[in-house]
Amino acid sequence: MSLTIDPSDPLPLYHQIHEQLRRQIVSGVLKSGDSLPGESQICAETGVSRMTARQALVLLASERLVVRQRGRGTFVAPPEVVRIRKKDSLHPHNLKREKTSDERDELVFIIRELYGKNLITTTGGNLSLRLAGDSSQLWITPSSTFKGNLRPQDMLRIDLEGRKLDREAGPPSSEHQIHTEILKARPDLNAVIHTHAPWATLLVLTETPFLPISSEAAFIGEIPRVPFIMPGSLELAQAVTEALGETGSAVLMQNHGLVVAGTDLRRAASTSEVIERCAELILRCMLLGRQPPTLPEGAIRRLQKTGQMMA
Repeated sequence: MSLTIDPSDPLPLYHQIHEQLRRQIVSGVLKSGDSLPGESQICAETGVSRMTARQALVLLASERLVVRQRGRGTFVAPPEVVRIRKKDSLHPHNLKREKTSDERDELVFIIRELYGKNLITTTGGNLSLRLAGDSSQLWITPSSTFKGNLRPQDMLRIDLEGRKLDREAGPPSSEHQIHTEILKARPDLNAVIHTHAPWATLLVLTETPFLPISSEAAFIGEIPRVPFIMPGSLELAQAVTEALGETGSAVLMQNHGLVVAGTDLRRAASTSEVIERCAELILRCMLLGRQPPTLPEGAIRRLQKTGQMMA
């Protein structure tokens, strides 16, 4: 079995590998009990990083198409499981063919990217994006739905009061009030991303400050925090919006996760990834018994003056 990737394809590399392996499984080329190529073999064949190879295998495991056995490898799941998944029309390689030519395509692309980077979990995390033609409406992820298989058609259209605008649609994300409250208060913003980013969440759990350890971290500046408030409540949505203020772009929620808002979805996603990466570096330094060095004060002030470019 030969694996290939296309760097010009907008589909993330791990998803390209996942697609090829998934097709081999559901078509019967790879049968129950067969061993899949390991991370090292995938890296050697495609030139991707080990993390990318692992993401492809983890996504297959999350769909229960394979079983990962520590120290042994990854194997195709029992035949009855594969038969069920074969009937599932929601698997990611169908997403390329099911485009809507509106904001939902970008929304799903970013969801898959964040899911692949473990910033959102199978059902945890949610994203929204204003409609280009009507700033009083937004597309948002559905409630309690596996994030790895979402299609553009699965996105829900709501207004800034949280009302569904399409009768046949299911319920929007249970956290939709965070999105609507922020977008009501901040007409300069168009996208909101709530992640369960593990390192950012650990940062607030350990009461560790977000430090200006890089130019990107300095652009973002200090990240306000809100205490634990019941997820999905209006009280939480209002607290996050108040903490975000008139110019902020990110808020950490105690025992919960991270909220980032931006002028567009790409910037909000990039800021989410920067915060997660910086949080990891800060905490890893401290785990090694070292206080991470920060940028000089003068550089921090200059960088923070231009920090709005990260919003």
